[in-house]
Amino acid sequence: NIFHQLRSAGKSVCFANAFPRRFFEYTESGSRRLSVTTLSCKLAGVRLLTADDLAANKAISADFVRSRWEELGNPGIVPVAAREAGHHLWDIAAEHDFTLFEYWLTDHAGHSQDMTLAVDVLQKLDEFLAGFFELFQQKDSLFVLISDHGNIEDLSTKSHTRNQVPCLAAGRKRREFATTIHSLTHITPTIMKFLA
Repeated sequence: NIFHQLRSAGKSVCFANAFPRRFFEYTESGSRRLSVTTLSCKLAGVRLLTADDLAANKAISADFVRSRWEELGNPGIVPVAAREAGHHLWDIAAEHDFTLFEYWLTDHAGHSQDMTLAVDVLQKLDEFLAGFFELFQQKDSLFVLISDHGNIEDLSTKSHTRNQVPCLAAGRKRREFATTIHSLTHITPTIMKFLA
């Protein structure tokens, strides 16, 4: 996986999503399976970030704004605006060669077929990205946004769509990066080439 390949090449990596205590309790008890990304981190020896990391602004909440952390037993985690969370992601990314943040609420909204929810998660994503790009250093960094499938663009179906998804690239060598991407299978090799 990409985390293993990058660590083997001597690169510093970070999976920026924060996970609550409950997640670790479930996975340790065997009552919850790991996602592809969390399993990739585990196999590569990449530490999953916790509520403590989130409280220190060293991780990002799945919803950006930290809306449910108090009810998950973390009263010290103060909500933030999505734009501020974008600033935090830049600060995290600036400390690593490769940082991945996984935003799955667009997928959840698509499966729910709820237009109000879909608009809300997309507006939060827009605000989050605005905050990130306020600090983003284009001459030294590369930003890539991609999805593994579509679904939020067509709320008439609960399932994933077969629509093509965009690959957005910004920053250093963005054009060279974009011209090598024709499918998801090109993402990891291209990132490895660019970070070599």
